[in-house]
Amino acid sequence: MAEEEKQEEPKKGFLSRLKERLSRTKEGVVTKVKNLVALRGRCYEQEAVPYKAFDGMADDLSRYLVRQSKPDTAVLLPLRAFLLPRLFRVLQRVEVIAMAPTEADLPDPQQLRLRMYTAFRELLLRLAQRRPLLLVIDDLQWTDADSLTLLQEVLGHADAPGCLDELQLGLL
Repeated sequence: MAEEEKQEEPKKGFLSRLKERLSRTKEGVVTKVKNLVALRGRCYEQEAVPYKAFDGMADDLSRYLVRQSKPDTAVLLPLRAFLLPRLFRVLQRVEVIAMAPTEADLPDPQQLRLRMYTAFRELLLRLAQRRPLLLVIDDLQWTDADSLTLLQEVLGHADAPGCLDELQLGLL
C-alpha cells in the first residue's frame, strides 16, 4: 500500500470537550467563560463514600469559598449554613460556615437530612445567582442512592440553580 489509510478521529462530543477543558483548569474555575465556577464530581465503582457524586464538588466548592472574602462568602450562606459540614465535612474549612449560628433543637434524622439538602441547594442557588455555575458529574452510573437523592433535591426544585448548556459555554 502506497498510502496508509488515515482514520479520522471521531468528533468529540460536548462532554468530552468540556472534560478536557476542565482538566486544564485550576481549582474548578474555567477561565474561558468569565467568572464560571465549575464543580466537578466523579463516581468510582469501588468507592464507598456517602454522596460520592458530590464529594469532589464539595472539595471544589470549599476551595472556591475559602479564596473569597468573608463578606462575599457570607452573602452566599443559606439560613441553616451550620448544617453544611454535616453533609460535607470539607465545608468546615470555610470560616464563615464554621462560625455560622446553630440551632439548639435538631429535628429527627429524616427532617435533618432534608434540611441539610435544602441548605446545600440554597448555597448553590445563591452562587448561581452571582456567577455562572456548572456542575459536572463523571461516571454517574457508579453513583450511590444518597447522591441520586441529593441530585434530585438540588436540581428537582423550582428554585434549582440554573444550568449552563453547550451554547452558553461557547465550547462548540
